[in-house]
Amino acid sequence: MGETTADAESKRQWYQFHLSHLFVVVTMVAVTCACLKYFCDFRIARANLYDAIMCNELSEVKELLNRHPSLIRTNSPTLRVPGDFSIHTFGETPISVAVMYEARDTFDYLLSRSPDINASTKRD
Repeated sequence: MGETTADAESKRQWYQFHLSHLFVVVTMVAVTCACLKYFCDFRIARANLYDAIMCNELSEVKELLNRHPSLIRTNSPTLRVPGDFSIHTFGETPISVAVMYEARDTFDYLLSRSPDINASTKRD
């Protein structure tokens, strides 16, 4: 028994329907992965920025802020200091951390990038 034209058309529509849904699912997965990658990269960059500020590593601070300019407006993560002692911070800005750790060169650079030292940021 041969396949009728209606059966062939029905199969074609079924495949098109499922192929379009597969495309939507693959696109959603790709976008989700890209968002997660950006979120993780940004969180790592933020932690690295604050570590670099504490160590007064100006070249690393410049590199991180060139890659992620919005880091200048972030709150500090939990800071780690030598001796496995953690300081739980309350949303310090990069400039205030540079002051806390007496990182003069980094402070001057951050001040040139973000002159509004009274800018408030949201807590994470």
